Amino acid sequence: MNSKLSAIVLFLLLAVGIVAVILTFVSLGFTSPVPWVLLAIVISLPLLNSRNVKKQYIYWSDDFSVGVEEIDNDHRKLINIINESTTIMLFDENRHNLVDVINKLLDYTEYHFKHEEKLMQEYDYADAKEHKEYHKEMIQKVEYFKELNKTKDYEDAAKEIITYLKDWLINYHIAKCDKDLGKFLASKGVK
Repeated sequence: MNSKLSAIVLFLLLAVGIVAVILTFVSLGFTSPVPWVLLAIVISLPLLNSRNVKKQYIYWSDDFSVGVEEIDNDHRKLINIINESTTIMLFDENRHNLVDVINKLLDYTEYHFKHEEKLMQEYDYADAKEHKEYHKEMIQKVEYFKELNKTKDYEDAAKEIITYLKDWLINYHIAKCDKDLGKFLASKGVK
């Protein structure tokens, strides 16, 4: 369900709920539990919605740490940019804003990859070639998303982009590639 429709549904549920609470208080009085239960339900709707929205975001966890502060800081920044794209998807249906954040993500991803590749070269990382190939694939994927956003339905494109980025960053890039790199750099004394 898109964000506008979700907001309209929430508004309608709240409006109907408030009317129902008022009518039950008027007809049943303050001593009946029915209007109080309805009131509790109406109050909980925005809280439940807020909880659902919060699930859409990535929150930094020490589990994401690769043990190298410079790389962890880059990952925090990437998470912030992905969260920014999530906010745009949820609350701003301006396609140009999503394009801007994708460009920002692409720029920062390229910066991050160059940073990692510099460390790999400096410390003679044995798996550097394979790691660089993963970087190249990701840059190509982000470029693809820039094009996808121009041609596909806004909401579908945004969901596909954000779902991929969250999965890629957390479950693949950090959990697999950079954890290994972090262990290697830590063994070389990089903190």
